[in-house]
Amino acid sequence: MSLSPEALARATPATRDRYVDLLRAFSIVAVVVGHWSIALIHWEDGRIFVQNAVGHQSGLWIATWVLQVMPLFFFVGGFPTLGAGNRCNVPAVVIGSSCDSGSSGC
Repeated sequence: MSLSPEALARATPATRDRYVDLLRAFSIVAVVVGHWSIALIHWEDGRIFVQNAVGHQSGLWIATWVLQVMPLFFFVGGFPTLGAGNRCNVPAVVIGSSCDSGSSGC
């Protein structure tokens, strides 16, 4: 069964946050492209060797700290779970909150 993009858009619930979907797709693509582009692959004496560019280019390690997208990936991955809990009337659990399990505000 193949659906057109228009049919998929009509079938998507109006409550779905398309911006979160965009962030999720961007973060996945960024991780794949980042890992693909940092590999140094070369052929020598009939063997394939793979090395990491960070070990060969000074200062490149700084980019690995500045260009982190994995936190974004996990944030947008967990975002729909928050909405699912709200739809099921499940109270949100906040780590470090002062609420106990018996209070009505939690």
